[in-house]
Amino acid sequence: MSADNPYRDKWEEAILDELSILDKMGTFGKAEQTGRAMKTKFVFTVVYKNDFSIKFKARLVACGYSQVQGIDYEETFSPTTPILAVFIVLHLAARSRLHKIIFDVKGAFLEGENDYVQYGRLPREISQNFISERVRIIKSLYGEKQAPKIWSDLLHNILVKLGFERCPVVACLYKKIVDDDFMYLCVHVDDGLIASNSEEFIADFLEKFQKEVNEIKIFKPIEKYLGMEVKEEDNRIHVSQSKYILEDISLLGIGNDNKMTQYPMSSNTNLHTALKDSSIEPLMQVSGTLRYLSDRSRPDILTSVGEISSNGHPHPSKEHVSTAKQIIRYVKSTHDLALTLGGDGPVELFGFSDAQYNSHGKCLSRLGGVWYAGYDSGAIMNFSQNDTTVSHSSTESEIKAIDLNIRSGNHIRDILE
Repeated sequence: MSADNPYRDKWEEAILDELSILDKMGTFGKAEQTGRAMKTKFVFTVVYKNDFSIKFKARLVACGYSQVQGIDYEETFSPTTPILAVFIVLHLAARSRLHKIIFDVKGAFLEGENDYVQYGRLPREISQNFISERVRIIKSLYGEKQAPKIWSDLLHNILVKLGFERCPVVACLYKKIVDDDFMYLCVHVDDGLIASNSEEFIADFLEKFQKEVNEIKIFKPIEKYLGMEVKEEDNRIHVSQSKYILEDISLLGIGNDNKMTQYPMSSNTNLHTALKDSSIEPLMQVSGTLRYLSDRSRPDILTSVGEISSNGHPHPSKEHVSTAKQIIRYVKSTHDLALTLGGDGPVELFGFSDAQYNSHGKCLSRLGGVWYAGYDSGAIMNFSQNDTTVSHSSTESEIKAIDLNIRSGNHIRDILE
């Protein structure tokens, strides 16, 4: 790190914090001086805490590209929770006025032991703190290809040990029932969302869980989860991404002209017939950033974002760029909009589907659907996608949309059951 870095002291403090965690976890051991070893390096990031304050973070990571399959790792798959499961838990929690908290396991990937004998070479700036530059890596490190799987398996075993039952259709959703007390637990890597009818039930679980892992942080009330801002109000929860819109989307470099608009895309726009322009840069970053927003708290831009991402982000046309600018202007104009979950009355599952028959360009129709779990609540699930085959009539495209929506509804019903 350069001596003229104005934040040098903060970064050095972050490095020391990371090394103390690794030492406490027992991550390193002695190793022979010869033989192959993974590369390691420090990754420096500035992140927002749940209260939106800034934190300087240094992480010692393994360079996974230096691993060899069959020698250093085999299985790497690890499930993550879909936003649908998060919305279902929040919806049920708000409607029933359940107690809610979120927790974060600090250094989660460092908890599990490596499934293969691993050796690594430490960065030179810290290797003098150990017997040699080459060490044995006993616990998994961030960056190892199998690290997410090791942590996921460890967490599952801990939760089963504590009496939880995994949802058979969503691997990251758990429940626990003891007499009249019940708890829902939605896990996304190292972040957990808990909803229960009893605060004592939650406290008992956290006390036992803290004995199984190194350290956890608990946040109550919920203000942020998975990049979404969460605001509780009686028996409703409002989910938004205003901070993401005003800060991250503004960095895209387009649509920053402060113009206002009330709709994301004109109903007369047909990007299927637009001709690509090789002089225009790809819209992959733009479509990916907007997709992150539309798949979470802003389903109102789902169709328009789908149009620019599925038809034009690798080779856009002028029309694609113009539409992308309008979407960005729209979300900035409506950055304070929120998706509301919960409400009064019973949980009732119902949905709608629609299709836009297209006989121009690639002739692929757009299919869409939406599902609700209450008549006074926002949607818990949405989809908008291009058809995979050409429809011969508008009726055929409508039937395809209905079919997709029914399958989605069956999946939601299975989760609720």
